[in-house]
Amino acid sequence: MWAALALILVWGANFTVQKAIFQALSPGGFLFVASCSHHAPLDLFTAQVAGALLRARRDARIVHTGGAGPDHPVHPQLPESAYLKSLLLQLT
Repeated sequence: MWAALALILVWGANFTVQKAIFQALSPGGFLFVASCSHHAPLDLFTAQVAGALLRARRDARIVHTGGAGPDHPVHPQLPESAYLKSLLLQLT
């Protein structure tokens, strides 16, 4: 339960920061966002970024989705080993 509560608090802070950044960027500008938390799989991370865009009343396209390099392999039976994730966005 505490991990879930901490995750909610962290994601809430991320919404606020990302919203401010999205509002400050000019159309056509790029933003790289990343996470190293195994508590947020890529789909949840992407949804969180999309929510921040919605709150900022901005649109963007995902130019690139990234993850760990070859020196951080993901084990098929350990989903938490896929903790590194990133998105490169271009605001429209």
